[in-house]
Amino acid sequence: MKEKTGKIIRIILWIFVIVASICLAYGIYRESRIRDYEEGNLIQLPENNIEVPTTNEIDQNAVNEVQNNVTNENTQTTTPTPTPTPTPTPTKKPTNKEEELPAGIPSTYKGYTVSARLKISKINVDTYVLKNYSKAAIDICVTKYYGPNPNEVGNYCIAGHNFLRKNMFGRLNELKKGDKFTLTDKKHGDVTYEIYDIYKVKPEQTEVLSQNTNGKREVTLITCSDYTSKRIIVKAREKV
Repeated sequence: MKEKTGKIIRIILWIFVIVASICLAYGIYRESRIRDYEEGNLIQLPENNIEVPTTNEIDQNAVNEVQNNVTNENTQTTTPTPTPTPTPTPTKKPTNKEEELPAGIPSTYKGYTVSARLKISKINVDTYVLKNYSKAAIDICVTKYYGPNPNEVGNYCIAGHNFLRKNMFGRLNELKKGDKFTLTDKKHGDVTYEIYDIYKVKPEQTEVLSQNTNGKREVTLITCSDYTSKRIIVKAREKV
């Protein structure tokens, strides 16, 4: 009887290992395929066809970087300098749970400057918004893609990979008109936005980046659509 029970337990464990391996392999495959479809610009950045308020600061470094389709991280070289060996410090053991962000907004996150924090409760998104877009930065979490500073008048555009992580936009397609989310920055605090439109576009349809908001504060969320070249666009306006 004991031998039979032990055999059943081993079979169940093997089934669990196989299923877990398949899920892990699929997750890796999915992200790889999505990266293939995201090659090039998420949305082509405008040249002269979109008006941008002169009173709002535009991240020119990000614009130039995407237009040239290169990243500073891959081209810059530094001369190493000798540094003293640091004293080893205990490290936390890795867990299967996603990182829980502390309260507030830090100046940097994993070496990148942070400009805001985005919370979309409906799809369990809680992420920092990095200040400068690059291919390396967007692998860390969502980033500003175009527009003014966060929570300023204009169209603040945020881009993120279509990955199923808490700091990515893998569930953006679940949002509906009327859903709300919060964008927080150090200057303006919490500002709530309400979604008024959701649709898909091709990368060359630059009108989604338009800064003509009639003096209102707007946010545009951008990600790719599974295994296609189209982009999912979520448009939201400040809830007053």
